Amino acid sequence: MIDICKSYVPDYVTISLQEIRPSLHYAVITIAKDCVKTMYRIASEAQKRKHMTSGFHRGNIPVEYIEQYFTSTLTNHLKELLFNYFVVHTLYKELQERKIPVAGEPRLIDIKIEHDKDARFIFELTLFSDLALTEWKYLPFKAPKRKQYKDLDRQVEMFCKEEKDAEKNMQNIIQIGDWLCLDIALVDHNGEPYFNDHAIPLWLKIGDEEADRLFHTLFQNVSIGSSFITDNKGIQDYFSTQLETEYPFRITVNDIVSNTMFDFELFKKHFKIKTNKDLSKKLIEVFSYRNNMSQRRSTAEEALYLMLTRHKFDVPNYLVLRQEKVLLDVIQHNPDYYVYRMQKDFKHYVKQLAEKQAKEMIILDHVAFHENISATRDDIKSYLNLSNRPRTKEFIYFDMPHTKINAREMPVSEYVLKQICAREKTINHIIAINCIYFALVDFYLRIEQRIMS
Repeated sequence: MIDICKSYVPDYVTISLQEIRPSLHYAVITIAKDCVKTMYRIASEAQKRKHMTSGFHRGNIPVEYIEQYFTSTLTNHLKELLFNYFVVHTLYKELQERKIPVAGEPRLIDIKIEHDKDARFIFELTLFSDLALTEWKYLPFKAPKRKQYKDLDRQVEMFCKEEKDAEKNMQNIIQIGDWLCLDIALVDHNGEPYFNDHAIPLWLKIGDEEADRLFHTLFQNVSIGSSFITDNKGIQDYFSTQLETEYPFRITVNDIVSNTMFDFELFKKHFKIKTNKDLSKKLIEVFSYRNNMSQRRSTAEEALYLMLTRHKFDVPNYLVLRQEKVLLDVIQHNPDYYVYRMQKDFKHYVKQLAEKQAKEMIILDHVAFHENISATRDDIKSYLNLSNRPRTKEFIYFDMPHTKINAREMPVSEYVLKQICAREKTINHIIAINCIYFALVDFYLRIEQRIMS
């Protein structure tokens, strides 16, 4: 057993890695019994105020009675609460920072929790630590050329003009479609934090459904740096749906990505663009299409295809099956899903795509670790900025994680977004490195041809 984290939350949470076989490990996240007992007490006190029981007035039920007769309900609630408040962020953070090459998503296989003992969350990890990367920086890669239509340049100019006009008219208030970066901490009814002021970083999109009104009301008239305490039902539901709770949480708004305008400064920083000419050239990539595929998408597909053809490896069938499920969950929301499903080769193509995506994620994670590529909060902002417009979404290779539950937008962990953003940065890195190499080779070949002639 290898300890990979001693003090993510001091004295409360530890994580260890246990090797079952070279490609299979267990990640065990342990939450100290003092923390578990505190959480039991918080949950019991909350239920004490809600329940009426024969022989007791409302609010006067002894906590010991709640703990004894509601054990199963409290335990199920705490599994969910501890998982969302401590476990998921600890796991993703440590896997990313320790560069542990996990193929696919960690799979929760067991939870052990009792009132007066340490709680343990056990995850199954598939590791690909032996993948050899050879000469990937010198692939014979040339980015597909744009279509030479003058109309494309006019479309880019119009896009830039519309977005700059929108920036001038932007109001400094949170609106539908905005993304908020939040720190959320569990506090007592006096506003004092539990667990050494532990707060988790989340991102939340302000949705446009009726169910999203809970968050519309909560974030009215707030700005970056705002901090307040709330028992908002939407926040309660993120942490647990097992019980009706009214826990007070302190929310701090750290950042906002506006949907009202496209942020060109974020875009320039994301792609290391210096001039307006290079800005237009980059935007052309998502306006130029061949065979219903943008130049940008073709470039990414070609780069990853070369990576996979030069680095042959197999992935376990269960990883492919899990990725198939992810794909089907996405496709089911497509209006043409039932037409696709009727095609005789539908399952075959889904399996092929699932295997391709599983391999792409594995190889990108390895390149990211070798090249010390990691994602920051600014990278998340750039990713979400790209997702705000149908055209600029073409710069994104990996889709956003599904954030809607029962038609309501729910928060997503910052570390989950960082994992996706690190892969996006790695794709950009691979394209840039190989384009530079190809350009240099082409340049020297031209010089050699001139000398020879």
